[in-house]
Amino acid sequence: MSVIKNRRLLKDLEKVQTSISTGDLKDKYELFVSENNFSQWKGHLICMEDGIYSGGIFAFEITFLAEYPFKAPQFKFTNVKSIYHPGVSAGGAVCLDMLNQWNPSNNPLQLLSAVWEIINDPELSGSIQSPLQPELAEEFKDTPVLFKAKARLCIQRNPVPEMPEI
Repeated sequence: MSVIKNRRLLKDLEKVQTSISTGDLKDKYELFVSENNFSQWKGHLICMEDGIYSGGIFAFEITFLAEYPFKAPQFKFTNVKSIYHPGVSAGGAVCLDMLNQWNPSNNPLQLLSAVWEIINDPELSGSIQSPLQPELAEEFKDTPVLFKAKARLCIQRNPVPEMPEI
């Protein structure tokens, strides 16, 4: 791991852990990072209680490549069967401009905040205007009651993921 990446990741990890403990991400995320490899983060996004995905807990992975912070980390959801969302691909990728326009001033705290907003508010996040799954975006617009019922069913059929191995 390069010295630049190593220093930056340590600072970023500290910021994210602080935010999860006491800040903006409190009650929104759980994060698991190995002391031996902090280039790979795993965790759970915890959906808000009064939204479409109420009760949903979605597992994710973030991988920081050697070029970080100059290149975006890779983010993907790992329990995609429970995520019925126009902004999440069948492979777990997320529709997020930040990842395509990444620069060193961006950080994982911003990334996690943006992902949480996308999941909890598909309409305002742009997932409906530029979806990864257009058929779900159409259903969200045309038959929102049906969309919400299917989203709830996906959460109910797929149990909360176990704490990831790190």
